[in-house]
Amino acid sequence: MLSRDRQNNESASMKDYKDMLQVVAGLNAAVSNTRLYAADHPQVARHLKQTHGRLRQVMQAQPELTFLIVDDDVVVDNQVLSTTTPQLDQFAALLKQCAVERITFSQEVSMDGLFQLVMDLAGTGQDVVRSAPGITLGKVKVLGPEELDAQKRMLSPELRQRLTAMAAYRDGSLDEIKDFYKLIKANREVSRHGLGEMVQGFMRGMLRDVNPLQMLAALKSSDEYTFTHAINVCILTMVQAESLGISGDLLHDIGIAASMHDAGKMFVPDEILNKPDKLTDEEWHHMRAHSAHGAAYILKLKGMPKLAFLASLEHHIRYDGSGYPDMGDKWRPNMVSQMVAIADLFDAMRSRRPYKEPKPDAVIIKILRQDSGTAFNPRLVANFLKLIKG
Repeated sequence: MLSRDRQNNESASMKDYKDMLQVVAGLNAAVSNTRLYAADHPQVARHLKQTHGRLRQVMQAQPELTFLIVDDDVVVDNQVLSTTTPQLDQFAALLKQCAVERITFSQEVSMDGLFQLVMDLAGTGQDVVRSAPGITLGKVKVLGPEELDAQKRMLSPELRQRLTAMAAYRDGSLDEIKDFYKLIKANREVSRHGLGEMVQGFMRGMLRDVNPLQMLAALKSSDEYTFTHAINVCILTMVQAESLGISGDLLHDIGIAASMHDAGKMFVPDEILNKPDKLTDEEWHHMRAHSAHGAAYILKLKGMPKLAFLASLEHHIRYDGSGYPDMGDKWRPNMVSQMVAIADLFDAMRSRRPYKEPKPDAVIIKILRQDSGTAFNPRLVANFLKLIKG
C-alpha cells in the first residue's frame, strides 16, 4: 500500500499535469477559434479567460512556468509531457510553425498579454510572435565555444571557482585513465579502484547550473583521443543519468561503465584505428569486433559492475536493435548503454581525428534528431539536447 505522503505527492503531480494540459488546451482552442471566427468572438474570450485563470492558479505555487518544444515533445519543468495527447501534438506543431521553441509565463501575465500571444500565434496580421509583460518567447540555442566562454564569465565567482576546480581534476584524471587503458592494451587485469576514485571526483564536481559542455576536456593531440573521449563520455553520461534522478552507487557504476565503454578498441591495431583512408571490409570487421572484445575482457575482471560489460557490448547496438554486434531482432540495449551511445556519438563527432574534421554541434544535434527513434532512444535524445542547450 502506498504511504500517505507518496499518495499525496502522486495526487499533486497528477493535478499539476492536468493543469499543464488545460493551459495547452486553452491556448490551442483560443488560437483555433481566432482563425475560425474573429478576435472579439465570445468563444475566444471564454478560452482566454479560462487559460488566464489556470495560469494564475499555477503561478500561486511557482513564479514561472516554461514550455519547451524539443523535437516533437513538450517539456515543462524538465519533464516531458506525454505526446499521445492530441492537444500537446497540436501545441508543439503550432509553436514550431511560428518558430517558437520556448514560452515562459510569469506571475505578471495579463489578459492583454495573453490576447496578444494568441493573435500572433494565429497569424492575424503579425509576422512574428512577440513577447509581452509576463510572457517571454525565444528559441533554444546551442552555445558555441565563444558563447560558452562568455557564459562562463557570467557565472557567479563561486561557480567559476568550482568549474575551474572540476577542469583541473578532469585534466589530472587524463593520465590516470591513460595508464588504465595501457594496461588493457597489454591485456593485463585492471582494478576498478582507480576508475572508482575518478568517478567519485566527477560526482563531487558536477555542476547542475553549468552547461555540461563546459565540463568537457579539449583534445590536445590525436594520440590523446581515446583517453579524452573516455573522460568526456563518462561526464556526459553521468550528467544525463543524474538529470534523470539517478544518484549514489548506481550513478557511480554508470560512470565506470561509461569510462570503460571503448575498452575493446585497445585490441584493435593502431594502424586501423588511425587510418586516414576508408577501411577495407576486413579492417571494418576488426573495428566492429571491438565492442565484443571489450565486453569479453571486462567480464573477466573482478569487481567490475555488470553495467560496464553491457555498455561495452551494446553501445553500438541501435535503439531499434540493429547495429553491432548482431544480437538478434528482439535484443534491446540497456538504458545505460543507450545513454552511452548518445554521449559517444556526440563527443566523437565533435573531435578531430586523422580521418575526419570535427563537425559543428548544430550538425551533430541535427543527426541526433534525425536518428531519434531508430538509432537512439527519443526520450534520451530530447533530454540530452535540453541539457546541452543554453
